[in-house]
Amino acid sequence: MNFMTKMVPCLLAVISVSGLSRATPIVVWEAPVAASESVATGFEFDAKLGRAWVDIELNDWRVDESGAVSTVMKKVEGLYYDSDSKQVLYRLGDRLIVCVEEARFLFIPVMKATGKCPLLVSSEERTVDDGFHLSKQNFVKVTLDPQV
Repeated sequence: MNFMTKMVPCLLAVISVSGLSRATPIVVWEAPVAASESVATGFEFDAKLGRAWVDIELNDWRVDESGAVSTVMKKVEGLYYDSDSKQVLYRLGDRLIVCVEEARFLFIPVMKATGKCPLLVSSEERTVDDGFHLSKQNFVKVTLDPQV
């Protein structure tokens, strides 16, 4: 028993120091979508205003071969762009998590995700009641899962 009382705090310390601990995932967007729509996500920013947001692109391939794209811009509390460091940051309490940072590719600046703020896309079929009929509808959820 004495071994376990010493081991548990050590394991918690290792997990928090190693970066395996995570903050609570944040639902950025949830909405019904057509079965023919694909969803892509990414971070966007305005360097002049210091703002950052999540872009959600819906592409409907039924329209034509190139697809019809619509974009939803969603603000996330605590997400911003720092023009000095050229990073998209997420503030979680007193911690800053770097989500995207500038890198160089063939001497050209490009923005690269760090993997510390994964945007997860999930979908599920739900039964919807419009007051007259029951129908099945696809719903998509985009979640920001910051890793501390």
